[in-house]
Amino acid sequence: MNDILLDRKEILKVQIYIILALFAVQSVITYYYVHGVKELYGIDYAFHVNGEANVPALFSTISILCASAVAFIAARAKSERERYRYWQLIAAVLLFLGLDEGAQLHETFADQLPIAAEGVFLGPWVAVYVPLVLVVAGFLGRFWIRLPLVPKIYLATGALLYVASAIGLEMVEASVTAVVGDENFDNTWWGLLSGIEECGEMTGVAMIMQGILAVISRSRTEVRIIFS
Repeated sequence: MNDILLDRKEILKVQIYIILALFAVQSVITYYYVHGVKELYGIDYAFHVNGEANVPALFSTISILCASAVAFIAARAKSERERYRYWQLIAAVLLFLGLDEGAQLHETFADQLPIAAEGVFLGPWVAVYVPLVLVVAGFLGRFWIRLPLVPKIYLATGALLYVASAIGLEMVEASVTAVVGDENFDNTWWGLLSGIEECGEMTGVAMIMQGILAVISRSRTEVRIIFS
């Protein structure tokens, strides 16, 4: 047998530090954009939260996939056998979100949707994801109610924060973009909304992971995962 000992509070601390650092860099990038500076020696490409295949995207993808892996482990825990299918669903949803974040799936198929891209639906994928979120939330509602208090709070807070950032702030950004123009969005202080949105998603994922780890550890700080 092999085992891994994790301190879930230390994991959360590291994640929060990284998220704050990414937001700080995004704020600096926005500041220079607003003041007309475009040559940032590749820093903006590497750290802009709306970018692809860069540091924020990599961190976000890894965080979500790690949360998915932990949910799969929770599904195998002896104490969670009766809730196996629920943990499997949570793991599958997180796996999809991780792949979506890494491969930008929602942006890829958005242009194929027969929905007018305007106003709050400048990102047409929002109109598809909202019903899916409601269906998943409805299915997991009874499962969530039966959880212990600590993981219940973590999971609810994380899920609400993630959805509010990924969908709610996305709709706000779309409305602003419709007014200032897509080419001008990053050149104004409105561009900082991107940082708030992405960092909100990352924080939501961090909270969700804490909730799952709290279930595995029976709400203790340290989590021991045994592979046999």
